[in-house]
Amino acid sequence: MIDNHQSLPQEPADRITKPFARFLEIQAAASGLLFLAVLLALALANSPWQEGFLGFWKTPIGLTFGSFDFTRSLRHWINDGLMTLFFFVLSLELKREIVLGELQNPRQAALPFAGALGGMVVPVALYHLLMSGQPGAHGWGTVMATDTAFVIGCLALFGRRIPSTLRL
Repeated sequence: MIDNHQSLPQEPADRITKPFARFLEIQAAASGLLFLAVLLALALANSPWQEGFLGFWKTPIGLTFGSFDFTRSLRHWINDGLMTLFFFVLSLELKREIVLGELQNPRQAALPFAGALGGMVVPVALYHLLMSGQPGAHGWGTVMATDTAFVIGCLALFGRRIPSTLRL
Protein backbone atom coordinates (compact mmCIF):
# COMPACT_ATOMS: atom_id res chain seq x y z
CA MET A 1 0.00 0.00 0.00
CA ILE A 2 2.69 2.49 0.93
CA ASP A 3 5.79 2.94 -1.20
CA ASN A 4 8.67 5.30 -0.59
CA HIS A 5 8.33 7.88 -3.36
CA GLN A 6 11.55 9.87 -3.23
CA SER A 7 10.49 11.80 -6.33
CA LEU A 8 7.31 13.10 -4.71
CA PRO A 9 7.42 16.55 -3.09
CA GLN A 10 7.13 16.90 0.67
CA GLU A 11 3.61 17.80 1.78
CA PRO A 12 2.09 18.90 5.13
CA ALA A 13 0.21 15.58 5.18
CA ASP A 14 3.61 13.85 5.40
CA ARG A 15 3.72 14.77 9.10
CA ILE A 16 0.82 12.38 9.59
CA THR A 17 1.59 9.74 7.00
CA LYS A 18 5.35 9.40 7.62
CA PRO A 19 4.98 7.89 11.13
CA PHE A 20 2.28 5.59 9.78
CA ALA A 21 4.59 4.58 6.92
CA ARG A 22 7.43 3.89 9.39
CA PHE A 23 5.08 1.70 11.40
CA LEU A 24 4.23 -0.23 8.25
CA GLU A 25 7.94 -0.84 7.61
CA ILE A 26 7.64 -3.53 10.26
CA GLN A 27 4.59 -4.88 8.46
CA ALA A 28 5.03 -8.56 9.16
CA ALA A 29 5.43 -8.01 12.90
CA ALA A 30 2.41 -5.70 13.03
CA SER A 31 0.34 -8.17 11.01
CA GLY A 32 1.38 -11.01 13.28
CA LEU A 33 0.32 -8.99 16.33
CA LEU A 34 -3.02 -8.23 14.66
CA PHE A 35 -3.56 -11.94 13.96
CA LEU A 36 -2.67 -12.93 17.53
CA ALA A 37 -4.93 -10.21 18.96
CA VAL A 38 -7.84 -11.49 16.87
CA LEU A 39 -7.27 -15.08 18.01
CA LEU A 40 -7.00 -13.99 21.64
CA ALA A 41 -10.16 -11.86 21.41
CA LEU A 42 -12.12 -14.69 19.80
CA ALA A 43 -10.91 -17.14 22.45
CA LEU A 44 -11.75 -14.81 25.35
CA ALA A 45 -15.14 -13.78 23.94
CA ASN A 46 -16.12 -17.46 23.70
CA SER A 47 -14.66 -18.59 27.01
CA PRO A 48 -15.86 -18.67 30.62
CA TRP A 49 -14.09 -15.29 31.04
CA GLN A 50 -16.30 -13.58 28.46
CA GLU A 51 -18.13 -11.40 31.02
CA GLY A 52 -14.90 -9.83 32.27
CA PHE A 53 -13.50 -9.53 28.75
CA LEU A 54 -16.63 -7.88 27.36
CA GLY A 55 -16.89 -5.71 30.48
CA PHE A 56 -13.34 -4.47 29.89
CA TRP A 57 -14.47 -2.85 26.62
CA LYS A 58 -17.16 -0.95 28.55
CA THR A 59 -14.57 0.71 30.81
CA PRO A 60 -15.30 4.46 30.81
CA ILE A 61 -12.44 6.74 29.77
CA GLY A 62 -12.60 10.49 29.42
CA LEU A 63 -12.68 13.87 31.10
CA THR A 64 -15.10 15.36 33.61
CA PHE A 65 -15.05 19.02 34.67
CA GLY A 66 -18.00 19.88 36.89
CA SER A 67 -21.14 19.30 34.84
CA PHE A 68 -19.12 18.75 31.66
CA ASP A 69 -18.66 15.03 31.08
CA PHE A 70 -16.82 13.76 28.03
CA THR A 71 -16.55 10.12 28.95
CA ARG A 72 -16.95 7.24 26.54
CA SER A 73 -16.28 3.52 26.74
CA LEU A 74 -12.96 2.08 25.62
CA ARG A 75 -14.85 0.35 22.79
CA HIS A 76 -16.30 3.70 21.68
CA TRP A 77 -12.87 5.40 21.68
CA ILE A 78 -11.43 2.62 19.53
CA ASN A 79 -14.38 2.30 17.16
CA ASP A 80 -14.96 6.00 16.63
CA GLY A 81 -11.56 7.48 17.40
CA LEU A 82 -8.85 5.15 16.20
CA MET A 83 -10.82 3.86 13.20
CA THR A 84 -11.45 7.47 12.16
CA LEU A 85 -7.73 8.19 12.42
CA PHE A 86 -6.94 4.98 10.48
CA PHE A 87 -9.24 5.90 7.60
CA PHE A 88 -8.05 9.51 7.64
CA VAL A 89 -4.44 8.38 7.12
CA LEU A 90 -5.61 5.87 4.51
CA SER A 91 -7.47 8.60 2.62
CA LEU A 92 -4.40 10.88 2.71
CA GLU A 93 -2.32 8.10 1.16
CA LEU A 94 -5.00 7.46 -1.45
CA LYS A 95 -5.21 11.14 -2.38
CA ARG A 96 -1.45 11.35 -2.70
CA GLU A 97 -1.40 8.30 -5.01
CA ILE A 98 -4.22 9.75 -7.13
CA VAL A 99 -2.63 13.20 -7.42
CA LEU A 100 1.08 12.35 -7.55
CA GLY A 101 1.54 8.59 -7.61
CA GLU A 102 0.69 5.39 -9.44
CA LEU A 103 -3.06 6.03 -9.50
CA GLN A 104 -2.74 9.08 -11.77
CA ASN A 105 -3.12 6.85 -14.81
CA PRO A 106 -6.71 5.48 -15.06
CA ARG A 107 -5.43 2.22 -16.59
CA GLN A 108 -3.15 1.58 -13.63
CA ALA A 109 -5.90 2.60 -11.21
CA ALA A 110 -8.47 0.15 -12.65
CA LEU A 111 -7.25 -2.96 -10.79
CA PRO A 112 -6.87 -1.29 -7.37
CA PHE A 113 -10.24 0.42 -7.83
CA ALA A 114 -11.95 -2.87 -8.73
CA GLY A 115 -10.26 -4.57 -5.77
CA ALA A 116 -11.37 -1.83 -3.39
CA LEU A 117 -14.93 -1.95 -4.69
CA GLY A 118 -15.03 -5.73 -4.37
CA GLY A 119 -13.49 -5.46 -0.92
CA MET A 120 -16.45 -3.34 0.14
CA VAL A 121 -19.29 -5.04 -1.71
CA VAL A 122 -18.47 -8.72 -1.08
CA PRO A 123 -18.12 -8.56 2.75
CA VAL A 124 -21.25 -6.42 3.05
CA ALA A 125 -23.21 -8.77 0.77
CA LEU A 126 -22.07 -11.80 2.79
CA TYR A 127 -22.96 -10.02 6.02
CA HIS A 128 -26.43 -9.18 4.72
CA LEU A 129 -26.89 -12.75 3.54
CA LEU A 130 -25.93 -14.21 6.91
CA MET A 131 -27.61 -11.58 9.09
CA SER A 132 -30.87 -11.06 7.17
CA GLY A 133 -33.65 -10.52 9.67
CA GLN A 134 -31.26 -10.75 12.67
CA PRO A 135 -30.93 -8.00 15.30
CA GLY A 136 -27.40 -7.06 14.13
CA ALA A 137 -28.29 -6.68 10.44
CA HIS A 138 -27.64 -2.92 10.62
CA GLY A 139 -23.94 -3.50 11.48
CA TRP A 140 -22.75 -3.87 7.88
CA GLY A 141 -20.49 -0.79 8.11
CA THR A 142 -18.37 -2.42 10.79
CA VAL A 143 -17.73 -5.35 8.48
CA MET A 144 -16.51 -3.04 5.73
CA ALA A 145 -14.22 -1.03 8.02
CA THR A 146 -12.63 -3.95 9.86
CA ASP A 147 -12.25 -5.89 6.62
CA THR A 148 -10.12 -3.07 5.23
CA ALA A 149 -7.84 -3.14 8.27
CA PHE A 150 -7.47 -6.92 8.08
CA VAL A 151 -6.72 -6.89 4.36
CA ILE A 152 -3.96 -4.33 4.92
CA GLY A 153 -2.59 -6.56 7.67
CA CYS A 154 -2.69 -9.64 5.44
CA LEU A 155 -1.01 -7.84 2.56
CA ALA A 156 1.68 -6.71 4.96
CA LEU A 157 2.53 -10.34 5.69
CA PHE A 158 3.53 -10.78 2.05
CA GLY A 159 5.64 -7.61 2.07
CA ARG A 160 7.45 -6.73 -1.13
CA ARG A 161 6.68 -10.13 -2.71
CA ILE A 162 3.41 -8.78 -4.09
CA PRO A 163 3.11 -6.11 -6.81
CA SER A 164 2.84 -2.52 -5.61
CA THR A 165 -0.42 -2.07 -7.54
CA LEU A 166 -1.99 -4.83 -5.45
CA ARG A 167 -0.83 -3.13 -2.25
CA LEU A 168 -2.44 0.09 -3.51
